[in-house]
Order: sequence, then structure tokens, then C-alpha cells
Amino acid sequence: MTPIVLREESLIEAVNQAARQEGLDTAELVARAVRYYLAAYRQQRILIETDAWQRLDAQERARFEGRYVAVCHGQVVDSDPDQGELYRRIHDRYGNQSVLITPGGSQPATRYRIRSARR
Repeated sequence: MTPIVLREESLIEAVNQAARQEGLDTAELVARAVRYYLAAYRQQRILIETDAWQRLDAQERARFEGRYVAVCHGQVVDSDPDQGELYRRIHDRYGNQSVLITPGGSQPATRYRIRSARR
């Protein structure tokens, strides 16, 4: 594992100050910030893959009726009628990479809007 080193002095000071204000170890604050960033990044990647799936021609999507599809980098990379089996193969192949797994077919994807009480 490669150690990560911050070199920008103003960023180092800002991180140290935030850690002090939160009563956290600097490493813990950085770890939390990175986890938050990665969660947002993965969510954005899934939205991109969802858009790629929806942009496919309805006839192409209909080929996968009754199956689950995996979409990565805008391409259908695998499909299976068993969602669990598909997930296992995709996880083996792509690890923690963001891959959309969604029901196949030509129906539009359900969109959810999540509201948070946080400000």
C-alpha cells in the first residue's frame, strides 16, 4: 500500500484545524473525508451507468427481458436471470468498481429522489 502525503501547506493546516475543532485525530478526519468523497463518486458513476443503459435503444434493452444486466463504462458487460449470480461474477471481475446491476427490458428505470434533513 502506498502512503498518501499531503504537500499543500494550506490544505494541511485546514485539515489539522478541522480535526481539532471536531475533536478528531487528523488521520480519522482525512479517512472520513475520503470515505464521503468515494461514496459520492460511486453514486455519480451509477447515475452515469443508468443514463447509458437508458440511452440504449428500446429494442436492445428488450433483448434482456427477464434478466438482470450489468453496465460498466456505458456497456452491457454481463447479464443473468439470477441477480445474485450476476452480482458475484461482477464482483469477482470488477471488485469495488461501480457497476450498475438493473433489471433488463425496455421499461424505463425507476428514479428516486432522496431528500436529506441535513443542510
